[in-house]
Amino acid sequence: MLKTFFAGTLILTAILPAAAEEVGPGIGGRNSISAEGYSAHVCTNESDGSLSLRTKPGKSSRKITELSNKTNIRVINTTNGQDGFVWFRIRKDEITGWVRSDYICNGYSIADED
Repeated sequence: MLKTFFAGTLILTAILPAAAEEVGPGIGGRNSISAEGYSAHVCTNESDGSLSLRTKPGKSSRKITELSNKTNIRVINTTNGQDGFVWFRIRKDEITGWVRSDYICNGYSIADED
């Protein structure tokens, strides 16, 4: 009986991390944070990665555009999404939308300066 319990525990331990959603290297994630009215940039896990800018907080919301890694943005609002992640309402030039906060890093990126 004890062997069966340990075998089941090992199987669950191996399966659960694979189902977990990837979290970005940025400042947000699943923790509620106060982050409004400051300059920041997109920071993905890949140097050539991109981040979806959406109409509403949540992965099921319509994509407006893709923002390249190191794109400078302005954070203008924050909310806790129904998906358990913190979402930032951001502005890039004349476009406004929502992005997951764990793919946003503090400060401007030098790589995006013109």
